[in-house]
Amino acid sequence: MNPEPVRSGGFFPNGVNGELNGSGNLAAQPGGSMLSEALPDTHYVEQLVAPGTVNTMPGTTLSAFEDHGHVRSDTMSGSLPEATQALEKLRTIGADLAAISIQLENEGLQKFSDSWEELGATIAAELNKTA
Repeated sequence: MNPEPVRSGGFFPNGVNGELNGSGNLAAQPGGSMLSEALPDTHYVEQLVAPGTVNTMPGTTLSAFEDHGHVRSDTMSGSLPEATQALEKLRTIGADLAAISIQLENEGLQKFSDSWEELGATIAAELNKTA
């Protein structure tokens, strides 16, 4: 399953919506998705492999990774120059990185909270069945 796209409304100047293409340039697209649905369903897992880290993901992503994902090696170490360059490109087109970060953090916290509540409800329901 592909990740839900993060809409760029309000993050770029003059209503620009889009994603960075393979050459690092902003490629406008009607939907305004910043995360490409054209990428493999394991892309965001395979690209975040590093020693001493934990990667949380939805069950569908975990199943996809188990089925056809690949661990190539540490994909994070040594990538700071490229990451810095990508962030600078976003800044130069006027992307509000602080607003994007806040939104992503809030959405992530909400997803963890929702999952925690769902887990608690599932456990409670199972306990009630055996009581």
